Amino acid sequence: MERSLWRAVTEETDPLLAVEHLVENGADIGIAMVSSMGAVIYNGDEFYIVPLEKTNRRNILGASDAFLGAFIAGMVRQESMIDVSALASSAASIVMGTSCAEFTLDPEDMQRRQKALLERIVVK
Repeated sequence: MERSLWRAVTEETDPLLAVEHLVENGADIGIAMVSSMGAVIYNGDEFYIVPLEKTNRRNILGASDAFLGAFIAGMVRQESMIDVSALASSAASIVMGTSCAEFTLDPEDMQRRQKALLERIVVK
């Protein structure tokens, strides 16, 4: 969920509390998009603080959609939560680095970005 949505749904201002609230109230996984930070994900056991790859942010339109699409694709393939999180953040950063709504998610570029992000994800 994007910031305005998770704040409205949970009444929490802290993304960690917001995702915890979502899971406590029936969600299998809580996701809070935090534009300045990336995302916070909670699966009921661990929190994943997922940064965005540093990129020249020219466009935010569709970044959340790309994040969630890649996240779901990774979950369907039964990848680990940390791998799925890095993949999703990679997709969002590619979209944010484009100047228009048309972009291509190159698999090799995605893997490179995913690998670089893996060591920066904080698990609590």
